[in-house]
Amino acid sequence: MEDKIYKRREYIIFMIFLSLLMLLVGKILIFQYFDSAELKVMAENQYQYKEKISELNYLLLDHDGKDLLNYSNEYYAVIDPYSYTLNDYYTKKDDLYALNIILKNYNKEYDIENIELKNKSQKIKWRIDETTYNKLRKIKGVKGFYTYKYVNVDRKNGWWNVENLLTNIYKINAKGEKEEKSKESIEHKIKERTKDNQFVYNVFKKDVNGNIYNEYLTHPQNNVNVRLTLDKYLQDTIKQILNKKPYNSYNQVGVVLMESHTGKIRAMVQKDDFKPNINLGISTNHGFFPGSIFKVIVEEAGLDTAKISLNHIYNLNPNLSKRYKGHERKESMNCEEALIESSNDIYAQIGIDVGIKNIKSFTKNQGLMDKVLNFDEETHGCFEGNDNEVGDVELTSFGQKQRITPIEAISIPNTVINNGIYVKPYLIEAYVDEDNNVIEEFTTDEKKVLSINTANILKKQMIKVVTAPYGTGKKAYIDSVEIGGKTGTAEREEGKDKFYDGWFAGFFKIDEEYYSMIVFVKDIGDYKSGGNTAAPIFKEIIKETYNYLKKF
Repeated sequence: MEDKIYKRREYIIFMIFLSLLMLLVGKILIFQYFDSAELKVMAENQYQYKEKISELNYLLLDHDGKDLLNYSNEYYAVIDPYSYTLNDYYTKKDDLYALNIILKNYNKEYDIENIELKNKSQKIKWRIDETTYNKLRKIKGVKGFYTYKYVNVDRKNGWWNVENLLTNIYKINAKGEKEEKSKESIEHKIKERTKDNQFVYNVFKKDVNGNIYNEYLTHPQNNVNVRLTLDKYLQDTIKQILNKKPYNSYNQVGVVLMESHTGKIRAMVQKDDFKPNINLGISTNHGFFPGSIFKVIVEEAGLDTAKISLNHIYNLNPNLSKRYKGHERKESMNCEEALIESSNDIYAQIGIDVGIKNIKSFTKNQGLMDKVLNFDEETHGCFEGNDNEVGDVELTSFGQKQRITPIEAISIPNTVINNGIYVKPYLIEAYVDEDNNVIEEFTTDEKKVLSINTANILKKQMIKVVTAPYGTGKKAYIDSVEIGGKTGTAEREEGKDKFYDGWFAGFFKIDEEYYSMIVFVKDIGDYKSGGNTAAPIFKEIIKETYNYLKKF
């Protein structure tokens, strides 16, 4: 009987020890794997304060490694209640007094003497200005007090520019709510590629009594930075041009400048960055009517499919000209003359001959109906007309029944200058380390979309648009510089109101390098055209950047 009692006691004691052992193992697992991060922070805070000092954990660089972003600073004063209450006889009373006076002078609510610090466990963090920050930095030896500076991307003066869009993973939806951008977007891809990067921290080392004895910034070693194809000098120079006095009457202008053979976007600028990005067509109904720059696509489709001939003479149609009055000075002309002088009447007839199916095919093959850079809020072009309505096909033929964005439109001159090869524009050149060494490099997609012969024909015609006496692009002309392009003037209705936009889609050559460029001027008024609004800006950009590009 006694043996059974002993064995039962042994069993109970064994189970108790086993339970305690399991509890101990469980505690170790919790500390090691589940609470380790929190405990690590608690341990670190016993010997240091640590503040994140930057919004981004990567740099956004231009192709040459220059920082593309503008920054704004925020300043903070921090009180650690526990350490602050340890201030004793040896702490300079003048410093404690000065600290409180400076804070109260900035904000009367920042009154340390009226705060019950003993009952607070969390740090008190107050936003201050730069002047107050500089004053407080001079105060040394106060336990539990420090200041630091936080660096934000400055978006208040440029919310919608390309650089700020790329570095902002959030947007405001139709309900006015903040939500994360699409996982397929270029913004999200950058976030994913840089998610393992370390932030920069301001570290304040302290002793067991709460005295700060050392301060430094961390320096992450293995961060991945983003290098774009953009050039900072070109970005800044074009921005300055758009804000010059001659263009004060234009509320919004978009410019895209690209290296023709590579597809690298060297500049992507708009005049007013308070407004949704015009080059991406954000907040528009699939962009804008392209007007007569679209005639290039129509002629390409006609020549490449042999639906039209350079030798065929078209006569102005009295019935059409009542609706489609253009810049005609002659009653009869071929497709080349009609392009150079931008005859809507003739191109309405050409469009019927080419056929809407061919026009749409050549349009899509040159990327005019798809997102180009895949920004979350970027839109893409579309056709609005009825394929079975003759009037809609005629309007499509000179760019009044379809919409495109400026970033899509750059493929119009670019395919011509690349001998019929569509080179897709792109923006991210590489992911790089802190010394701008390449970790991962990118190129773009290319495809043949029309014959070399057709491309050469259009190239010559686009040069004549600028050089011929009756060319609509004369105001883009620069002596000794090869320039070609096509003007466009588009009419659009929004509600009961009519608006007019001006385009110049062109290319130019510096030394042996071709560049393609789009200039889009929104709301030019009904008495102006692309030829006297967008073309002069195109010209000035070339003149102002010529010497720089010559050394590029």
